[in-house]
Amino acid sequence: MVDRPPSATPGAATTRKEHARRFELADRDHDGSLTREEAAHPETGLPVVSREFTAIDANGDGKLSKAELLRFARERRQANQDRRTGQPS
Repeated sequence: MVDRPPSATPGAATTRKEHARRFELADRDHDGSLTREEAAHPETGLPVVSREFTAIDANGDGKLSKAELLRFARERRQANQDRRTGQPS
């Protein structure tokens, strides 16, 4: 079996597509970014993103870009994988 980076695993593309789709749904004003209010919206929001908003907002502009959200998801997925395999994060 060949080790592949997380981005090359078969499920990674599906995960990225799903995160992108959920981002688009949460972006209620369709400006390409999520505000804290959009992330917290009861129908289309992203509860985890809402709770972790400040940590995800890498540039501190009060809005989340799709790139910031995907980076957060990738880092979270890697941390979960490291926990399962017993590797330090």
